[in-house]
Amino acid sequence: MFVNSTKKMKNDSHEKDLLADFYERFILPLASTAEEAGGDVLQLDLDSEADSYFIDRHDEGDYLHIIDASHMAAELKKLWLDDPIPDLSEIALPIIELADQLHENEEVSDEVSPFVYAMF
Repeated sequence: MFVNSTKKMKNDSHEKDLLADFYERFILPLASTAEEAGGDVLQLDLDSEADSYFIDRHDEGDYLHIIDASHMAAELKKLWLDDPIPDLSEIALPIIELADQLHENEEVSDEVSPFVYAMF
C-alpha cells in the first residue's frame, strides 16, 4: 500500500508539472493573443448590461464532430482554424501530446472494485 501511495504522489506531482508547463507555454500566450485581438478566452467578469449570456448560433457548422483518433491533431487544427481566438489551432498537436503523457492505463484485475454497486 505504501509503495502505491508513493507512486501515486510522484505521479500527481509529475502531472501537475506537465499541466503547469502546458499552461505557461501555450494557454497564457494564447490568452494574451486573444486579449490583444479584443477577445477573451474565458469571460471572467459579469456583464451587468447583458440581458442574457445565451448566444444564438448563426453559422451552418456542425454541432457534432466525428474525429478519427489516429488523426486527432489534424482534425482539431482543422476544426479550430477559423476560431475567433487567434492561433488556437496551433495548440492542437501540443494538446494531443499532453493527453498522451497524462494517459493512464487502467490496471486489470479479477477483484471486484469497491466502486461497483451490484443490485440484485
